[in-house]
Amino acid sequence: SEPVLNTLGEALRRDEYKGRTFVFAGHTDAKGGADYNQSLSERRAEAVKRYLMDLGVPASRLRTLSLGEARPAVPGVGDAAWGRNRRAELSLATQQASR
Repeated sequence: SEPVLNTLGEALRRDEYKGRTFVFAGHTDAKGGADYNQSLSERRAEAVKRYLMDLGVPASRLRTLSLGEARPAVPGVGDAAWGRNRRAELSLATQQASR
């Protein structure tokens, strides 16, 4: 995922995105217990945030959300479904960050 995150970090530092806040939602597959998956999804979202901060994106513009296994990208069981459900998704926050 590093090439994708490097490109994203470059984009988020552009002038057109200054003052905007982005949310990274961490997700997991359905394996493991609910508490474990909630914690794992939080760590996943925080890892993306830290990586982008290391690339120079201000922490004040990055938020995280942990959703665990609650919103699978694809239904089903097995490696193909589980692999697609282990992810972090980016969205633009509805409010702008304070400057």
